[in-house]
Amino acid sequence: IAASAHLSHSYTDGACLYFTFAGRSADPERYYREAYDAVTGATLDRGGALSHHHGVGLNRGGYMRSYLGPAFDVLAALKSALDPHGILNPGKLGLPSPFGDPPAVPGPRDLPAVPGPRDLPAVPGPRDLPAVSGPRDLPAVPSAGDGGGTATAGGV
Repeated sequence: IAASAHLSHSYTDGACLYFTFAGRSADPERYYREAYDAVTGATLDRGGALSHHHGVGLNRGGYMRSYLGPAFDVLAALKSALDPHGILNPGKLGLPSPFGDPPAVPGPRDLPAVPGPRDLPAVPGPRDLPAVSGPRDLPAVPSAGDGGGTATAGGV
């Protein structure tokens, strides 16, 4: 397994660390889910936050009940009172959806292919760019002696 992390957002009460990990497995979806669960569990066990500046969404929603404890039931009751038909962000925050279970979080095989360097259009180099006009290519600007009608402070 290879892993890296970077700090992208800092706040008065902490920072947002982004972790990237990669590895090989015969079952990439299971590997991803187990790694994600292990990292999230370790974060929560050490007092880290579940929230993210993009929201909790589907990936973190399954952890909300254990993260909030009894407050999860308060959240569910508030959501039900404010959204009795469950149409606002159904299935998010680990809350039930009247439309059934949320879609599975995509695994590596479900994501669209990313174009490689050979699939991208060529970037034009300096030789491919059109010539830029230089000072010698610009029309001459008439001066006062050319009859260009330059006005003076006196009015004529």
